[in-house]
Amino acid sequence: MLSSDPIIAFTRRRWQAKLYRVGRRRPGVDGIGAGVNKIMSLLGSALLNRRIVGAAILAVVLFTLAVDLAGLVFPCPYCRVQRFALGVLALILMLKSYDALWSRYIATVVGMMGLVVGISQNFNHIKKINNGSFDWSALWIGHPWILSGLAILALTWQLFLIFDVDRRSAR
Repeated sequence: MLSSDPIIAFTRRRWQAKLYRVGRRRPGVDGIGAGVNKIMSLLGSALLNRRIVGAAILAVVLFTLAVDLAGLVFPCPYCRVQRFALGVLALILMLKSYDALWSRYIATVVGMMGLVVGISQNFNHIKKINNGSFDWSALWIGHPWILSGLAILALTWQLFLIFDVDRRSAR
């Protein structure tokens, strides 16, 4: 009989003890760490959920479009192209057929257009840094250099989600 085999019984007891130790909480040590792990796990799963990411980016795009149309900010052509690309990719992410060939083609063309414009805007600011004409005192979250960098990150993340980079194995 397999259940009366001493090696199997020893192995089973060892794994049960190990599982007990892993599942046991120590109040002084694991309290904060367990909470942080849970928050990071939820954040990680939310960032991989294409509908949540698409909805959040679309909300930001609609807000910035309203601010732009109200005339509260300088009408920046770079920002408008990046906003268009972010909006199109957000809509594609929320489609049921986000992984169809036509939606991936549109995502590639529009996403690369947005990335090229964002990288060009960043490069123009790097040229200002090299010339010595960059205003370091004006650097804050609303600065075009920071915003174009965030747009590049968001566009790249959206393209990763559209092409299911997290689900495909390397070949």
